[in-house]
This record gives sequence, C-alpha cells and structure tokens, in this order.
Amino acid sequence: MACEEILGFGRAGGVIGCLKAAASDPRRSYHVPDAGEPWTIVQAAVKDPSERCIPRDPEGRPWTWHVTDVRDCVQAVVLALEKDAANGRTFSVAGPKPARWDEVVPYLCEKLGEDYVEITIPNLWHFEFDLSAAREHLGYAPEYPPERMIDDALAFRAGADIGVIPPAIPH
Repeated sequence: MACEEILGFGRAGGVIGCLKAAASDPRRSYHVPDAGEPWTIVQAAVKDPSERCIPRDPEGRPWTWHVTDVRDCVQAVVLALEKDAANGRTFSVAGPKPARWDEVVPYLCEKLGEDYVEITIPNLWHFEFDLSAAREHLGYAPEYPPERMIDDALAFRAGADIGVIPPAIPH
C-alpha cells in the first residue's frame, strides 16, 4: 500500500463490493454457495458505505488479509536485485503480520476518532502469505505492520517526512 491507502481500511463499501464479487464467482476463497445477498447485512448495519466495520463469519472469526507497505515492497525488490538466490524464483512479499480486522479497525478508528460496527456474515475472508522463502533466500525482513502503517500515514498527512515520496500532483 502506498502511504495513505491504509487509512481507507475497513470501510463498509469495500466489504459490500467484495461480497457482491464473491456471490457471482465461486473461485473466490470467500465465496459461500447459497449465501444469498450477504452484502445486504452490511448495508443494514451502516448508514453510509464510508463507515467502518469488522466482518466476522458465524464462528466469530474476523476477516484477515495481508497488506504490504510500499517500503517493504521496495526492500524486497532491492534484495531480489542484489541476491543471486533470487534468479528464476518467485517470492511472496507482504507485511510482517496479516491485518486482522478486529485489531486494525479498532486501532484505526481510535486514531481517527471514528466508530465502527461488527457484522456477522456467512463469508470469511482469510488471506495470508507465507513469507518464508523471501526471508530465507533474500533476507527479507518486513518492518511495517498495519498499526505502524496507520501511524506513519497520519504523520505523513500532518506533513512529516516518513521516507515516502508523495504522490504526484495532478495537473
């Protein structure tokens, strides 16, 4: 993720879009046959799609996915260019830990002074990368978990230099 993208994490509108996509595509890992229209559960729980939520499956497990800070991506690219062990290999690259919605959304909302809702839906989205090959062969050591990404994005927004090139100014 580029600098401020993490500040959009956990929005109900994104969950609604994911659920609509999963309903029509059984190849998606979070597709649930005969789930009906689970996005309507989310729509009923929020007033606006920009509100934040924590989706959970019927067993209470939160959505989890692995986000990656652009600085960790750059580290991986530089290491791959420098190491012969990278030749002809493919590596998964991500942050040091997956982003559990039940951890990241409350943290983000506390920092932004926002509320969130918890929603039970039939779909569980759990997406986590195995970084062992990148760690072993490249020496990859990601440094930016979601909470650090949030803190840095807020510092960047306030004008601090966090070592990220700002996005281009549109003409």
